[in-house]
Amino acid sequence: MNEFDLIDRIVTGLGCTRHSEDIVIGPGDDAAVVRMPQGEDLVSTQDVCISGVHFPEDCPGNLAGYRAVAVNISDLASMGAKPLFMTIAVTMDGLSETWLDGFIEGVRHAAQEYQCPIAGGNLARGHLAISISANGSVLREDVLLRSTALEGDAIWVTGTLGATTIAKQREFPIPTDSLQDLMNKRDDDPVARYFLPHARVDFAHRARHLIHGCIDISDGLGSELNHLSSCSLVGATIDLNCAPVWDGLNNSVSLLNDDSYELLFTSGPDDVDELTAIARESSTPLSRIGEIQAGKELFIWQGGRRLTYSGGFKHFSDEII
Repeated sequence: MNEFDLIDRIVTGLGCTRHSEDIVIGPGDDAAVVRMPQGEDLVSTQDVCISGVHFPEDCPGNLAGYRAVAVNISDLASMGAKPLFMTIAVTMDGLSETWLDGFIEGVRHAAQEYQCPIAGGNLARGHLAISISANGSVLREDVLLRSTALEGDAIWVTGTLGATTIAKQREFPIPTDSLQDLMNKRDDDPVARYFLPHARVDFAHRARHLIHGCIDISDGLGSELNHLSSCSLVGATIDLNCAPVWDGLNNSVSLLNDDSYELLFTSGPDDVDELTAIARESSTPLSRIGEIQAGKELFIWQGGRRLTYSGGFKHFSDEII
């Protein structure tokens, strides 16, 4: 099977996810042509997922494909954007039709879930890697930034943290369930959640008028809190005992190199009722973990003990694992 046969196989397998009213010209030409929603700005992000780094080397195509899409869509969610379209580039050392068909299934499933059609892409020979450019749109006055947290804001986290830690502890066991069965398990099974991150698009879009500063958690709570506070020129106090982690984990693991792709955001202290109502309507678990304060210092507490944050997600004055 040559390159053009492969492209035809991928395009055919993606089915209806290649089409939307905003995609004027989709896969098949040298570039896509996309119509922007009137009055909205383009939000664009790109992440590369490399085999053996961002997913296990023996990861089935469906899990690799879904995860690659979801981590990019999470960036759009953190900006308050609605997914508009994406392009996908894949490098492969050799052809495995089983892996490729699984990859198409995973991408198609994620594209349908997040309503983000595929406008085009590229295929080349090389070490297995998936590069996705995800694009969304948002009204300029509604865009969410990591630089707009305000003194006195409450600090919130969506979902549950620490799935990466559990997957590592179990040496990344490869689930044998169907993709749909794993989707049904990901709110209860941390390994399913690791492979199938839950990008919080619906919640962020509904709550964008209440959210001040926002960032998605791709490098651990400690690192993202530092980004949020330093970009907003504020300090923060959080209680790790309020941080939501999977059963069997110490809450402090949330500070580490955890790519849960949940949202860390701030909102006014009087917005609790409306915010929690939106969380219920969008089936989004929500935890309040602290408060934004004046100054530039981070105060991270657990059980009456302060952990001194020193600028990197692995550097603390006490052992926390």
